[in-house]
Amino acid sequence: MEPYTPQPDGDEEEWQRWRAERARRREERAKEERAIQEQLGESKGAAINGLLCVIIAIGFANFTCFWLADVAIGGSAANGKVEGGKFYAGSHGKYTEVSKAVFDYSRIHGYSIWTTKSDAKMTRYRL
Repeated sequence: MEPYTPQPDGDEEEWQRWRAERARRREERAKEERAIQEQLGESKGAAINGLLCVIIAIGFANFTCFWLADVAIGGSAANGKVEGGKFYAGSHGKYTEVSKAVFDYSRIHGYSIWTTKSDAKMTRYRL
């Protein structure tokens, strides 16, 4: 912060110069503060945009892995069933027998995709 400029003791012309100097210094300080705020705002916005891009990319990759696993095992646990101690992954009314580990993987991965419980079958299999 700049040192305090004492008020003049002289005539009106000195007072006008003093007021003009004060106004100039205030305007300089305001410009500096605006520049700092703009820099902080831009860097914060860039960081948030970068973070959002990473989150979207992770979500897309997670969905892609889920879809590939669904195709590979012939369905998902959300559409599957458990009968007589056997585990079945389901897809469009067709069931494929899978191991408990694969069934559990599909169920947990399904939870990571569908965080809302819109599928009534999903509520049957609790973690």
